[in-house]
Amino acid sequence: MFAALGEYLLFLGIVLGDIFLKILFLLLSPLITLYAKYGGEGNRAKRQHPLPRVPSGIFITGASSGVGEALAYEYCKRARQRGVQGPVLYLTGRNAARLEQVCLRCRELGASKVHALVLDVADATAMREAITKADQEIPLDVVIANAGVSITNTRVMELDKAGVTGYERSKALFDVNLYGVLYTIWPALDCMIQRNRGGQIAINASIGSYIAEPMNMSYTASKAAVRFYGESLRTAMAPLGIRVNTMLLGFVESRMTESVKKKHGKLPFGKSAEEAATALVNQLERDVGLIEYPAWPYGVLGEWLNGAPPLVREWIWSMVMGGFVHRALRKMKHPDSGDATSTRDTNANEHSRLTRLIEKLI
Repeated sequence: MFAALGEYLLFLGIVLGDIFLKILFLLLSPLITLYAKYGGEGNRAKRQHPLPRVPSGIFITGASSGVGEALAYEYCKRARQRGVQGPVLYLTGRNAARLEQVCLRCRELGASKVHALVLDVADATAMREAITKADQEIPLDVVIANAGVSITNTRVMELDKAGVTGYERSKALFDVNLYGVLYTIWPALDCMIQRNRGGQIAINASIGSYIAEPMNMSYTASKAAVRFYGESLRTAMAPLGIRVNTMLLGFVESRMTESVKKKHGKLPFGKSAEEAATALVNQLERDVGLIEYPAWPYGVLGEWLNGAPPLVREWIWSMVMGGFVHRALRKMKHPDSGDATSTRDTNANEHSRLTRLIEKLI
C-alpha cells in the first residue's frame, strides 16, 4: 500500500512539475525563439557560410523510391523555378532498375548530372568511398541520410522467411537505420569540416522515435537513437557553420508504408511523398532543427506521449499490447485462418505460442 502511495505521489509530482515547466517555457518562448534563431556562436557561423539558393552538390541515400526519390525531384524543380543551374545529384539505392528510372526523371527535370550509386548504406567502406569521391568531384552542399527499413521491409522479411531469430532481424534493421545513417554522415562531416565552407546534413528519423512501441520496438528504438544523435550533432556542428536537421515523418506514401495502406485501405492522416518533399525542403531551407511532418496529428501526439509520465506511457502501451496479444493468440488457435504459423502451433500450449509471438517483436 505504501509503495503504491509513493508511486502516486511521484506521479503527481511529475505532472505538476511538467505543468510548471510548460507555463515557464510559454512565458519565455519569445526570448527562446529569438535566441535560437539569431543568437549564439552557431548562428553567427552559419551566417558566414550561407547555403546557395539551390544546392550544387546533393547526396541522397535511399533515393530509389519514396521520400528520397521525391526529394531528388524537388531539388531539380526548384532549380528550374528559380532559373539556376540544376544540381549535381548522387543517388543511392539497392535496386538498380528503380534507381536508374529515378535518375532518368531527374535529368528530365533539369539536373546537371545524376550519378546512380547501387550500394548498401550498412557498408561503411563503400559509403566513405562514395561520399569522399563525390565531394572531390563537386563540394557537397547537402547530404541527406534518408535510407531506412521497417519490420515489413522486403530486406527484413527475407530474413524472416529464412528462419532467422528476432534478434538477427533486429540487428539487420539497426545496421541500416542507425549505422547506415552514421556511415553516411561521418564521411560527409569530414569533407565539410575540412573545406571550411559549411554545408547541410539532413537525417530521416521518424515520429515513431517519440514512442516506445512494443509492437515495433527495434524500429522505434533505432529511430530514437538517430533523432537524439541528430539533435546533439546540430548543436555541436553549429559553430563550424554546418547545419544539421532531423526529419521526423509520420505516414508518408512509400514502399515502407505499403503494408499499412493495404491493411487500412489508406494511410491514417497520410501524405504523398511529393507533399512531404515540398514541406521538407521548405523547412530545410529555413534551417529548422527538428522537422515534424505532418505536424498534426503525429507531431503533436508524439510529443505529448513522449512527455507523458512513465506510468501513463506504461498504462497506454500495456492496454495496446494486451489487445494485440489477445487478437494474435486467437488467430493462432484457428488453423483455418490460413496462417502457416497457426497450423504449426495448433497443438502447442499457450505459453509456447506466446513465446513465438513475442520473439517476432524483438
